[in-house]
Amino acid sequence: MTGGQDGAIRFWDLRKTDRAVYSFEDEHHWITSVKYNRFHDQLILSGSTSTYVSLYKATSVSSLPSNSAISDLN
Repeated sequence: MTGGQDGAIRFWDLRKTDRAVYSFEDEHHWITSVKYNRFHDQLILSGSTSTYVSLYKATSVSSLPSNSAISDLN
């Protein structure tokens, strides 16, 4: 998982690095930090130059099944 100056968060398969597996843009500022939740890897926390912290649920790239007990945070 990476974040960059374009405000996009991208998820990568390290076996195929020619393009991201999944990406989304939700910030108009540089993404300075992205972290997985160590207990529920569906949850992604990002920080940006906007001084806000954002929490996302990314079930399509998670190792947990999509019917897990965590409710959708959108």
